[in-house]
Amino acid sequence: MNTEMPTNPELPGTTPTEIPDVPKPLEPPKPEEPVIPEPEPATTPQPQKPEMPPVPPKPEIPQT
Repeated sequence: MNTEMPTNPELPGTTPTEIPDVPKPLEPPKPEEPVIPEPEPATTPQPQKPEMPPVPPKPEIPQT
């Protein structure tokens, strides 16, 4: 059993092949997550503004 320990003295129980696999999957998901939530909240407030224009017609009432 002692013969296996000298192969990975820094990371016992873990193989060196797992180290490069971990950083790879973490890189792509990071940029994708922040991009999705940003466009969602920005599009919701826009549709509410167009509804305000119909309010100006009220000033015409006092003229009568």
